[in-house]
Amino acid sequence: MVISHDIGYVIEILQDSLVYADHAGRGDVELDDVRLAIQARVNYSFSPPPSRETTMALAAERNKQPLPPIVEKLGVRLPPEKYCLTSINYRPLPKPAQPATKKPKLAPTPAPVKLSLTVPAAGSAPTDSSSMPPPAPKVKALFQDEENYDEDEEDDAASKKRKREDE
Repeated sequence: MVISHDIGYVIEILQDSLVYADHAGRGDVELDDVRLAIQARVNYSFSPPPSRETTMALAAERNKQPLPPIVEKLGVRLPPEKYCLTSINYRPLPKPAQPATKKPKLAPTPAPVKLSLTVPAAGSAPTDSSSMPPPAPKVKALFQDEENYDEDEEDDAASKKRKREDE
């Protein structure tokens, strides 16, 4: 990329020096033509800095205005808010309105049951049956006749074996 820029710069200088040689009535480009083309390109591309006197005059005019007084306070001294990058420079977008949806109503939770357990003294019978917890409900077995279930499996296996033999 740098090489292509350099090649372009050299081509422009040589073209300008050819124009200067033609203007002088010569067919060949000389060293003075190349120097003149480089000087013209530098003057065209770069501007010289202002003179020292001009710079001093501008500085004196600017320095006539006094600086603002320093505020006596603790912490970091920052310039005014408009010159700081600490201020908010954005505005959040408002959330789009969502359609109202009905929330399902939940069943009310039952009130907690307070149980009090009293342990009867050793050798004494309970006085009232209300202090005793209710018996746990009985769970039915998944297969009520487990023995019949096993026999059914055996019968199925025997019938499958007979079918294979018949074929």
